[in-house]
Amino acid sequence: MERAAASRDSAESRRRAAEAATVAARQASRAAGQRLEELMRGAHRDELARIEHRMRIEQLEERSLGELGLEGDQLVAEYGPEQPIAVLTRPDGSALGPDDEVPEPVAAAPNAGWRPSAG
Repeated sequence: MERAAASRDSAESRRRAAEAATVAARQASRAAGQRLEELMRGAHRDELARIEHRMRIEQLEERSLGELGLEGDQLVAEYGPEQPIAVLTRPDGSALGPDDEVPEPVAAAPNAGWRPSAG
């Protein structure tokens, strides 16, 4: 009898350990699934942002072609961030008049310009 009780207690202990391991594995699986879902949502959001950005660039290129007759690369080459900016105001912020001497163009601030994306 004692041996049967000991065997039963041993089996019950193994069962409880197996159940605890199963619960831990399920929790780890749920946590991994939630993390995967977060990563997939983030990747999807980033992909949509890239697509929207590309569409906006295409719209601007179409607009520059329609309004100015300039392709996107040509527009950036002629009016891009490396090009100096014409000064249209006096130092006090008021507009230059027809009698004012037009100052030399100034360089753009670093990293202030747009660069076309590759792709």
